[in-house]
Amino acid sequence: MTQDLTAEQAAINVITEFKKHFESLDILINNAGVQIRNDIVSYRDEDWQKVIDINLNALYYLSHEAAKVMITQKSGKIINIGSMQSFRAGKYIYP
Repeated sequence: MTQDLTAEQAAINVITEFKKHFESLDILINNAGVQIRNDIVSYRDEDWQKVIDINLNALYYLSHEAAKVMITQKSGKIINIGSMQSFRAGKYIYP
């Protein structure tokens, strides 16, 4: 299954499709991320929203839907992977 994680209902679609094929959800690894570089004055609101939608919102919604399943089955792990960019500073490095 291919899914745009920023699409409305994406997390529900992913977990629903997963449950059709597997008996339990043991682990969710949130590893999707994006970075859009530009100088601060030229940084577009649309670019900011793209970064927030994939780096934060997708993680939250997928974790939320996965947690519902994991709570019911009384087991499961959620792992969030961050970028090394969170430790670097740079003139054109934003979120």
